[in-house]
Amino acid sequence: MLDKLPSNPTEFANIAEGFVRRIIKVTKHIVNFKKLCKDDQICLLKGAVVDVMMLRSAVNYDPSTESWSLSTMSYDSNRISADILKCGGRETMEMFKSYSKFIKSLMSTIRGDLLMLKILIVMAIFSTDRGDLVDSGFVQKIQEEYAEILQKYIQSRFPEEKTLFAQVVMKLTDLRNINDVHTKMLLKMRVEDVEPLLIEIFDLPCP
Repeated sequence: MLDKLPSNPTEFANIAEGFVRRIIKVTKHIVNFKKLCKDDQICLLKGAVVDVMMLRSAVNYDPSTESWSLSTMSYDSNRISADILKCGGRETMEMFKSYSKFIKSLMSTIRGDLLMLKILIVMAIFSTDRGDLVDSGFVQKIQEEYAEILQKYIQSRFPEEKTLFAQVVMKLTDLRNINDVHTKMLLKMRVEDVEPLLIEIFDLPCP
């Protein structure tokens, strides 16, 4: 739980610092991730952080109120309003518009299925387009294994939806656009006000 709710876009962005630490901690427990060399682990983590945050936040975002719950409990009253982003600069407004459109499309595509979302998150982590990977072939093989799991699950859960698997996987491509908009928003912020871990993860210029 936060000590206080954010009052501006920079404070909103800094909330991600704790989330990034949780992503790193959880990812390090994935068996296939532990098989990778240290350089590839770092490369994948830095590249996947925004994608994982966007996907995972779908659970907490309520499009009807344009706000995020600070817990997964439906009765949680401690919420962060998107007004913080909507009332910011042009970059923060564009970030929210892109994000909101994506989340609505994502949840509609996966039919609100949280297991499907979790598999998609793992697939996002093992993406070969994160930079100079030492063993991109092995990373691709791991992602393909999870893709097969996702495909079999969709075929079992939604047998009548013949194109659903392709639609769901396409959401990983859509995430690239969100990633670019997110980066533009961060670059417009005062770097000295951004948490050090976020500066490192997002390769922001040092203050």
